[in-house]
Amino acid sequence: MTSERKQFSGSVRFFHWLVAAMVLTMLGIGVAMIASLADYHWLISIHRPLGILLLIIVSIRLVNWLLHGSLELPISDSHRSTSVPISKKCAHWGQFWHSKADHRRRNVLQIAVE
Repeated sequence: MTSERKQFSGSVRFFHWLVAAMVLTMLGIGVAMIASLADYHWLISIHRPLGILLLIIVSIRLVNWLLHGSLELPISDSHRSTSVPISKKCAHWGQFWHSKADHRRRNVLQIAVE
């Protein structure tokens, strides 16, 4: 990856907006499937192949990202030193939810014993 790039290439932007349009279309079809049972089979015949095509395009984007990388984020050094890394945030929330689940398990076991 070169740091001289200032913007994404045209193909990356095209695939980005293609995926965005397809996701919005899938959401609209999903809402329509719930709202109208009369058109369910017709909508599912569109929804299923569109979902498979979306999976293929997202896979292509992932491979492209792994091969070519991404642009550097325009964040100053002062912001980097004061922000908490995402890995620490994830670890914090993981510990929080794990302790909550452990507490619930103890309560269930205590109730079962009584």
